[in-house]
Amino acid sequence: MQFTSITVLLFLLPFSALAGTFLETFDDGDLEGWQELVQLNNVPGSWEIVNNELHAVSRETFKRLLTTGDDTWEDYTIEFDVKPLKKHGISSILIAARVRGTWVVYCHIADPVVIIDGKPPVHEPLMACLVGNLHDVVFQQLHTEPHSLLKLNK
Repeated sequence: MQFTSITVLLFLLPFSALAGTFLETFDDGDLEGWQELVQLNNVPGSWEIVNNELHAVSRETFKRLLTTGDDTWEDYTIEFDVKPLKKHGISSILIAARVRGTWVVYCHIADPVVIIDGKPPVHEPLMACLVGNLHDVVFQQLHTEPHSLLKLNK
């Protein structure tokens, strides 16, 4: 089963900011200033820019985090457009902020496959916010219901 994930992590590293606004259009065709953070030292993902769009496709189910940021960022709003590729399985969008070291808080919107008591598999919508260490598999759930600060504009 193929797992498609588009992920952005506000990784508080010392990158320069542009007059208080960070805008990434990917029209330069490269990922300069971006870095992948891999959970549990898994194999890096396949991030690429195709027609000025960021693509990430993975057959694995672990999180893939492409990171950028600036340690001076505070009170920020994130906006991005998502264009799903052909759907071949589970999909998710994950936004995270690094707290300290490998500790992150992240929220994701996904449609995992749920199997209950031998019934046919069902794709079930999921929205959750969690906190944990990327070098561990245990995360504490913070929210599982839609939250006013996490909006999905249609």
